[in-house]
Amino acid sequence: MSKQADYRRYAAQAVKLAHRAGSADAKAHLLAVAEAWVDLADLAGRIEQAGRAPGRFDREPSRGHADGRHMRRLGL
Repeated sequence: MSKQADYRRYAAQAVKLAHRAGSADAKAHLLAVAEAWVDLADLAGRIEQAGRAPGRFDREPSRGHADGRHMRRLGL
């Protein structure tokens, strides 16, 4: 199962728990947790999609170390 599917399943579980929550505060908290899981699932989907995009990553022979361009791409 993909991370995206796992995160959506966690969101659904949080919603189910929210429906059974005993207080309004608990319900609000669990719905916020569910929303965070959905946001994470969306992000995981975008990352997965970007990884499948043709030409997304340069294919260069390994030089045994990261050059400046790769370090910048990683934000280092």
